[in-house]
Amino acid sequence: NSRRIYYETFVTRPDRSTFHVGSANYDFTDETDSAPSGSRDVIFYKLNEAGVPVLRGRFGTSDLDYGYGIAVDADENVYIVGRTNGAFAGFTNQGGGDGFLAKFAPGETETPLWLVQFGGAGTDYYPGIELRDGRVYIAGDSTEPMDGEPTSGGWDMYVLSFTTDGTDQQMF
Repeated sequence: NSRRIYYETFVTRPDRSTFHVGSANYDFTDETDSAPSGSRDVIFYKLNEAGVPVLRGRFGTSDLDYGYGIAVDADENVYIVGRTNGAFAGFTNQGGGDGFLAKFAPGETETPLWLVQFGGAGTDYYPGIELRDGRVYIAGDSTEPMDGEPTSGGWDMYVLSFTTDGTDQQMF
């Protein structure tokens, strides 16, 4: 069996439950061998204090998708940051792998409340995520300039900020 989970990171909640994110090459939500949307989908799940899965979700494009970072707010909205080699609905891949940020309502496992995809013409990698003062901050790097910003060559670091409704993107 070639089922694989590529685990990235987790966050612990005050009730000692944990939310995890990564990617998988099979339908992780029902543990079947059915194919993902692409060759690898983003997966996320919640384990209760006893380590029992109480939520399993997945989403992706028709290409490779990776979940790198996860944050959960007080209402248990789930924010996931990662990379796609494809294009989510309504977006065009800028080249290589683009970054994305998705927000899921509490208990939702397949369809985000909103999703934004962004990147330069090269490969983008965004593993950092933080919720603070009503905003979502993500940090990562890119091999090409984004939004006309100057580049120093190689990998350049970017910090992006969004409101919790996915609007008002700012780049630092």
